[in-house]
Parts: sequence; C-alpha cells; structure tokens
Amino acid sequence: MKIQFSRQLGSLSMKISAFVVGIVLVFFTINSIVSIGTAYDDAVSSTYEKMEAVMENTARHVDLRLLNGENITDLMAKTGSAVLADSTKCKELLMTLINSSPDISAATLEFAPHHYPTTGKEYAPTIFISSQTGDTIYEDITLRGFHYLDSKYNDVNWSEGAQGRTTWSAPYTSVSDHLNRVSYSSPVYDKDGKVFAVLCSTFTIDWIQQMLMEDKPNEACQLIAITKEGDHIYQQPTHSTTNALKEAQSMGNDDYVEVIRLMMKGEKGKKIISMPEETYLYFTPVQRTQWSICYSIPTDVITSKPLAMADNMLYAGIALMLLMFVALSIGIYYIIRPFTNNLKAVTESNASLNSDLKIASAIQQSMLPQDGATDISCGQMQIHGMLRPAKMVGGDLYDYFYDNGRFYFCIGDISGKGVPAAMYMTITRTLVRVMAESEKDVDKIINRLNKTMSRSQNSMFCTLFLGSIDLATGKMSCCNAGHNPPVIIHRTGDVPQAEFLRVTPGAAIGVFDDENYSSEDFQLIPGDSIYLYTDGVTEAEDINHKLLGEAATLDAVRSAAASDNVADVVSQMLAVVDAHAGKATQSDDITMLMLRFTPTDRLTLTNDVSQISKLGEWTRIICNRNGISDHTSLFNIQLAVEEAVVNVMNYAYPGQKNQPIYLEAKVEESAIDFIIRDNGVQYDPTQNESPDIDLPTEECNIGGLGVFLYTQLLDAVTYKYENNQNVLTLTINKVDS
Repeated sequence: MKIQFSRQLGSLSMKISAFVVGIVLVFFTINSIVSIGTAYDDAVSSTYEKMEAVMENTARHVDLRLLNGENITDLMAKTGSAVLADSTKCKELLMTLINSSPDISAATLEFAPHHYPTTGKEYAPTIFISSQTGDTIYEDITLRGFHYLDSKYNDVNWSEGAQGRTTWSAPYTSVSDHLNRVSYSSPVYDKDGKVFAVLCSTFTIDWIQQMLMEDKPNEACQLIAITKEGDHIYQQPTHSTTNALKEAQSMGNDDYVEVIRLMMKGEKGKKIISMPEETYLYFTPVQRTQWSICYSIPTDVITSKPLAMADNMLYAGIALMLLMFVALSIGIYYIIRPFTNNLKAVTESNASLNSDLKIASAIQQSMLPQDGATDISCGQMQIHGMLRPAKMVGGDLYDYFYDNGRFYFCIGDISGKGVPAAMYMTITRTLVRVMAESEKDVDKIINRLNKTMSRSQNSMFCTLFLGSIDLATGKMSCCNAGHNPPVIIHRTGDVPQAEFLRVTPGAAIGVFDDENYSSEDFQLIPGDSIYLYTDGVTEAEDINHKLLGEAATLDAVRSAAASDNVADVVSQMLAVVDAHAGKATQSDDITMLMLRFTPTDRLTLTNDVSQISKLGEWTRIICNRNGISDHTSLFNIQLAVEEAVVNVMNYAYPGQKNQPIYLEAKVEESAIDFIIRDNGVQYDPTQNESPDIDLPTEECNIGGLGVFLYTQLLDAVTYKYENNQNVLTLTINKVDS
C-alpha cells in the first residue's frame, strides 16, 4: 500500500494536484478581500451578456427562418417559369411550396392581367391552411372578393415583382381569421425574361411572438417588436397605442424616443434610461424584414442575484477556506485523470470526423473531370471547371465527357448542402454518364434521369443543364432542367459579345415525374464559348445581403471572355464573386464551367500506344467534318491512319520515350491528306517489300504487314524526308470514300 501511494505521489497527476492546491490557496488568500467585488461585477456583466446573447440568438433565429422561406419561394418561382404554361399546374406548384415549410400558411400566384384569358382579368390561385380546421384549401381568391390588385394593378407584391424585385410586406391582420401575418413575394419569369406572375408565400407571425416570450432571459423582462415605421408587431405588456414612436413621445421620455428612432433605422445598441425606474434596454434588428426587437429589464432585477451571491460568498468564504485543502488534495487527482482521458477521446473523435470529411471532400473533387487529364476533345475544345463548396463537401456538380461521337457537358445544383447533397450529386453524375452510353439525345437523357430520380423517397431535387456538341460540325444541343441560363460568348469582333442562352427551362430533376423535357439546337462557330455556373455566382451576397445578380455577372463574363485562356476566364469570374462578397461568409456552393469551341485539323501525340484511342477519335472528327460518315469508309481510314502512326511509334525513336509525332489533315476539294511527321531516324516505310500474304503471319516482314494494310486501304501513300523530319502523307479521295 505504501509503495502504491508513493508511486502515485511521484506521478505527474499528483504533482499537478499539489501544485494546483498550493496556487489556489495562495491566490484565494491574497484575493479574498477583492474577490466579492470582482465576482459581483462579473455576475452583473454576465447577466447583461446573457440577455444580449439571447436577444441576438432570437433575432438570428427569426432571420434564418425567414431566409428559409425566401429561399424556398425563390426556388419555386424559378421552377414556376417552366411549369406554368398550363394553368392546371398552379395547384401542384403551390402544394409543393406550402408543403416545403411548416412556416408557410398560404401560397398565392398573382398573374399578370389577362394572362389566362379564360380566368378573367384578375387570377390569383391560392392554397391556404385553415386556422380553424387545419384543412388545405385551394381556390382563386379573386372569386371571393379578396382582390389582390386594384384597378391600376398597384398591389405592392405585383408592382415590386413586375420590376424583378423580391419583397417582404409589412405585417397585417388577415381578414378571414384575424391572425397577424406577413408575406414574401418573388417574381416568376417566362423564357424571355419577362415577369408574368408573382409567387407570394404567407407566414403567420404568432411563432415569432411565442419565440420572443420563450427566449426571455428573465420573467421581469418586457419586450417589443416593431416595424421600420414604428408599428408594433408584438408588445408586452400590451398598451393602447399601436405605434411605438407615438407612445414614446406621449410619455415625454426623450431617451426612450431616441431608442425607438434608432430601432426604426435598423440599428443595434443598448441604453440605460429611466422609465421611471432605471431600466436597461437592448435592441437589435431582424435584417431580412427590417424589423427591430427590444428587451427591457429594471437594473435592480439584474443586480439582485449578484448581490445575493456576494452575501453568500461572504459567509461561505471562511468555511470554504477550511475545506479547500482537503477537498482539492483528494479531488483534483481523481478529477484530472478522467478529464484528460475524456479530452483525449473527444479530440481523437473530432480528428477522425474531420479526417473522414476531408477524405469525402477529396473523393468528391477526384470525381470531377480533371483539366490536366487526357484531352478527350482531341484539341477541339478548351475546357476548365471549378467547384468550391460552402461546406467541406458540396452539392453542386459539373462534368464533361466524350461518348457516341459527341462531347457532353453538364452543370447542376442539388437542393441542400453537406454530405446528403454530395451523395445525391454523385448519383446524378453517375446516372448521366451511364444513360449517355445508350442515349444520344440530351432531352432523352434528362427525361430518363428525371423518371429515375423521381422514384426516390427523399425530398431532394436538383437543377441540371445538359448539352452536347458535335465536334465535327459545331452543332450544340441543350436541355435545361430548371438551371440558371448559361452565357454564350461570340468573339467575332474586337470586343466579345455575350448574352444569356435562354433555353426553355423545365422543372428541376425529381420534382415532377411526368415532366416532359425538350432540347434546343444552336450552331457554334470557331471561337464561340459557353460559360456555365450555379446560383452561388449570381446569388453571392455581401455583408448587406446584396446579390451579385445576373446583370453584373453578364458584364463580368463579357470582360473576362477577352482572355485566350478559359482557365483565366474562370479565375477572373471567381475573383469578381469574391470581391462582391467581401467579408461575407460563403453561403452556397460556387461552381463554374467554361468551354470554348476551337476546331483544329492538327494533333500532337507521343510515341505511346496508349494514345491510339485519341487518334481514332480525331480521325473520326476530321472525316465527319469533311462529309465522310459511311461506317465502312470511316473504319478503313481509321485503321489505315492508326497502322501508320503505330509504325512510327515503333520505329522512329528507338529506345526513346515521350517523343512527339505531329499529325495534320489538309483538305482539298477532292481529297484529304493525313500528314504524319516525326523527328526520328530517317525511315521510308513505302520501301518495305510487300509481304507474301500466303505465308504464316510470324514469317512475314516486321512492319511489312502494316504498310501493306494502309497502302491497300488508301488511295495514295507518299514519303519524303525534309527539314530533318520524316513526312508520310496518306491520301483519301472524297469521291471514293
């Protein structure tokens, strides 16, 4: 027993315990005189800080719930532009909106006058939840006499929405059930960018009042919530006047009037005033709706507990001094050991979680196409993309690949963020690639993808823009499933011309399983570019919640597109977004994809047989561009060119790797010359003796079979040695092909 105790006494934990006990006793003795005063001041400060923290948290909670309502309404407004060509879709859209958030008690579509002639001048289909029965009711509220527009259509929701602005209404009392409500409206655009309707979500604000009461830091605390005009949203206790400024002025209290004016300006602050007893006020704004909340509490209530605590400390101090040595000596040792063990376990757990998230982020980034990988477009396209998630993993996606003789590209935005969105992104990207193996048309790929994703039981969905380009002709086919319109840039003059590519948008993937998507075709000319992005670009917010917007985005693209390098264009656009956001935290994933059509008749390979597949695709593109599409002719030409290039790879650079082979297609009126150059040893393959094809393969000349093959498949094969290069020309007559 003595040995065990001695070991413990000599252990680090015991040494720490003895050291802490000694320091605490000395410190306690020296500071006993001032400790009560310090504790009192700290307790008072802590009470103030607690009340301020509760206030800030309440305001932030209110703001976040309102922001969620904004985001859902804006997203459904974007979707509405695609589905409201038919008035029968109104109910389905409104049901989706009202079911997406428990805070939304009603949803209305305010259409432009005579938009649907069969419904009359004013048409406002509405879904609302009855406050009496809880039933969901769908009707045109204009038929009940609740006209949302006057004769000149000056309703705030409509007039703001018609100008492309979103807006929060002032709080109002509902006619039907006398509940306090507030509305948020968002414009709905047609394919030409014109506002034809306004989507309005209505929120009851009783939950705000309940939250304010539940979050009070003290029962003696009173509170008010007012609009920027000074009207009461909530007042406790209740007084007769409905306007806080008038009430303050009637009290003759200049300090209180000043506080109300600051609240109406949306400022944050605190002040101690006489009302008539000394009272502490703390006020802070709800930024999104420009409301302001103020808590007030008598200062003697704030100081009462600290005073009681100071008295208790005075009486307990002596007893504590006697017990401290024994308690600390025995307790600290046993406290430190499990605490350090738990701390180690928590640290290891957090490190493991962060490691898993980093691995997930690395996996997600590795699934994106790499610009430094093999050029899948055979030099016909410049491509650069980037994805910067708001969290460690994101829900945006972009991809591009070559299949079925076409170059496919896509960009999308998954609802939500974090790991679930990242998983949904992975599934979507994989399905697009798989479906492109059997479907050539982008609209068929989108339709199959939508039916597949609509069968899932989750509530997630995604916007997606999918396109394909025939690299031989520059014909581009596009299909838009509720995504932001890309920008097309023409570089025919000194200044790039940029405009939004208004492809008719369908609903987001996974919203409606019976949605029928269609594609549209465009003709690209050499030098044309396509800039694709997610709403993390146009909806990037600064610290004042101001969005970058489509107009500024278009101007920035037009300026950046003058660069000859598409990677520089993406870098400049990211710099524009970051400059606009400033110190604001990134709230959404930012994804961009820049494509530039750069058709060329040249290709450079190295003497590596793994590059033969690229050669075959390049040959296909050149032939298709010049009208050779017959399968047999194309196969023969590809086989002949590949045999010739493989021959160069095998014999031009003996013992050397990564040496260049230059290919060029020269198109004449009646023929195509495939010219193959290399810097290797001088070698004329046309001088090889033709093999005796009756002999077994292993007895034929090495290289002779390949030369024999492409001389038989082509119309002419010539060789010359010039400028220290072997130059082999393979000629195909267009008429014969």
